[in-house]
Amino acid sequence: MEWCGGFSIAACSILTTFFAQDADFSDTAAHKDFSRAMLKHNQFIFRDNSGLIPKDWTGMWRSPFILQTFALHLNFTFGHVEVPDLNTKSISAQAAFALAVTAVYRTLQLIIDGNITFEVIQESHGKRKGMKTDGSDIWTPIITKGEQFAFSKPIWGHMTVKLMGPIVALSDDIFASIVEEAQQYAKHAKSVGNSGTTTSDAPDEDDVFADLFAFC
Repeated sequence: MEWCGGFSIAACSILTTFFAQDADFSDTAAHKDFSRAMLKHNQFIFRDNSGLIPKDWTGMWRSPFILQTFALHLNFTFGHVEVPDLNTKSISAQAAFALAVTAVYRTLQLIIDGNITFEVIQESHGKRKGMKTDGSDIWTPIITKGEQFAFSKPIWGHMTVKLMGPIVALSDDIFASIVEEAQQYAKHAKSVGNSGTTTSDAPDEDDVFADLFAFC
């Protein structure tokens, strides 16, 4: 499905650029540690996520990772692409936003599991498509092949529906401000998200998402 591929490519590209531009993320262990930290307590969805206390984080749903993924969708579709049914009634904008959040989650999880790695080559060693750093290194994400690693409804539909709950609960004004902020990223911003502390395992329990309603 093209709509899935678009979100998947966007999230993967944004995270690849983030790692490529920061010397602290020069190895696989650092990529995994960062990704684990971002999934703990859903840290990846907050714009301001420094510190260890989730209640102190602000800018929920406004993480640069998410906004840029959503902005790329907005640029590509201009609001004219219908999202296939995910039990979401007539809320295509919120459904698209939930897909953007899920795509970032999925990319981070694949990195943790070792199913996304990065090939880094120097530009002088040959021309190849990828993310170029200021030091002329070119980063190319390598994703393990297989249906179980695809961004598809059978595998990621349940996660998207879980995220839809708190997203739909946002007021119209708040959601409109998120869309507006995403559009500004599309026009001006190239920076991406914040780092955080590390943890052992990525969350996979339903109750991890229950607290998201408290911010609506």
